[in-house]
Amino acid sequence: MYFLTPANRVIVGMHLCGFVLSQGINLTTTFGLWEMGCSRFSPHQWITHAFLHNSLWDVGTHVLIMMGLGTALERTLGTWRFVVLYLFIALSTACVYSLFRHQAIAHVTGLYNAFMDSASPKTFIKYVNCFPEKMYQPCHTFYNAFLLDPDRSEHLSESKSIVSYLQASMVNTPRIGCSGMLWSILTAFSTLLPQARIALLMLFPVRAVYFVGAYIAFLTYQTLQGALLNQPERLSELAGMLAAFLFIKYAQRSFRL
Repeated sequence: MYFLTPANRVIVGMHLCGFVLSQGINLTTTFGLWEMGCSRFSPHQWITHAFLHNSLWDVGTHVLIMMGLGTALERTLGTWRFVVLYLFIALSTACVYSLFRHQAIAHVTGLYNAFMDSASPKTFIKYVNCFPEKMYQPCHTFYNAFLLDPDRSEHLSESKSIVSYLQASMVNTPRIGCSGMLWSILTAFSTLLPQARIALLMLFPVRAVYFVGAYIAFLTYQTLQGALLNQPERLSELAGMLAAFLFIKYAQRSFRL
């Protein structure tokens, strides 16, 4: 990694170390981002969660972006300004995620209590639809049977088991990784160098600013149409991109980049 700039060398190293260590050590409990108000939450998690990853694909993508666009940004901004940008993006995404995640969990917990007080197909489907499709889709087969015979004891017991499982998985799952960081770095790059082009799928050169604009439109649509518990993740990505844009504009005005 001799060709990397100083800050990017450290950042890439931390991502790689975090991924390798997490294969044998449970780092998620201490360094993953828990919900505010949870006994496991700690402020340092707003930064440390960004250096943990679920898969080799995630860490590989992040490392490649930092080696390419991150290095170009650091050379243009300078090392200390790039470090501030990186931390500003991480904190912005984490704070927005924590805020909206806390609100979403409060809303879903209210629906959970309403279902437990009065279990019915209507309160069941209202609750499970708050979850991402990959989680609630299997519930729809059961929902059809529950709808046909809502008073059957087996259906009531099964519905409560499903809802209890979803509630536990929601509350006991911290966030790791910072998907918004990649798009935020790309936003900073396209703001600083608006004429720059990136090779889409390594074949089609596209101006980075158009690519970012298209993704913002897509992300906004997904936020409006997606499940409630997906919204904090989408909103945190948008917050990170906005933070990157504002930082670069401030740096251009203050430091005449």
